[in-house]
Amino acid sequence: MVIEYGVKSVLIADSPGGAVSRMPDFNFSDFYKKAGYAYLDDIPGVVLNTDIG
Repeated sequence: MVIEYGVKSVLIADSPGGAVSRMPDFNFSDFYKKAGYAYLDDIPGVVLNTDIG
């Protein structure tokens, strides 16, 4: 909806919280798929944050 109002880029960020995101094999792409957010990455101008640092 915000893209329709002229916003050029939207960053979606979520935190699984706690020790989960510090696990060496943690994968944000898998997290977004399981949370039902993966489709957002296909919308032009929308970026899913994958930075765990």
